[in-house]
Amino acid sequence: MMHLFRKSIFTEVPFPFAAYVYLTESLIPRCYKNNIFAVLSPSSKRDLLAFGIRDEKLTVIPPGTDTDRFRPDWSRKSRNLVLHVGRLKRYKSTDHLLEAARRLADKGREFRVKIVGDGDDLPRLKELSAKFGLQGVVEFTGFIPEEAKVALYQEAAVLVENSIKEGWGLIVMEANACGTPVVSARSPGLVDAVSDGETGFLYDYGDVPQLAERIAQLLDSTDRQREMGRKGVAWARKYSWDGATDAMLEVIERTIEAAGA
Repeated sequence: MMHLFRKSIFTEVPFPFAAYVYLTESLIPRCYKNNIFAVLSPSSKRDLLAFGIRDEKLTVIPPGTDTDRFRPDWSRKSRNLVLHVGRLKRYKSTDHLLEAARRLADKGREFRVKIVGDGDDLPRLKELSAKFGLQGVVEFTGFIPEEAKVALYQEAAVLVENSIKEGWGLIVMEANACGTPVVSARSPGLVDAVSDGETGFLYDYGDVPQLAERIAQLLDSTDRQREMGRKGVAWARKYSWDGATDAMLEVIERTIEAAGA
């Protein structure tokens, strides 16, 4: 199971559709109470425990990171590039980054923001950027090839992730693997992928002043960027696809054994 939406779905789609998803998720303990689950993060595990799924039925298997592809290139580093990567959906709350950028720009800070990705929230975000007077600060790249994405991870001073909920912070781990510290919302899934104060900073979801402050802390110190970046590389290397594969194979074998019994 990737993750449960629960109440976060109401930020993404109109009420009737959101209610349908919410109620459908509520059927999980009725339909699958005796099944074995593999989940991406401790946050998703807590959601299922709250549903009444027993602890012994749950195994946490975080995704791996391809550290051959996502690796640092310190020669590329820019001290003032703020990066966001991912699908542009309302529940991803990328507008919080734009609000933080406006606060920083109003204080006369020099920095750039690149927002990579596409999605149905893109038109709204572009309108907000124009409304905030950020045309010279924020660039929307749209979809870019994988190689270009890796290069931006390597160049960025900080990656920002604002989502209200995730199954895991895959984008966070890719940035860390490239030596880039992160500023992330203290949201389910993301709290499991960020080592607060080590590989980046967490901020309380929706607290834009705190988000702006955390970004400024990293922009103000290349030494802190580099220190957190190196710790991020070591952190990301703990999560390999080989390790995830071995753990999933163990769950499959345990499931087969339980069925046979």
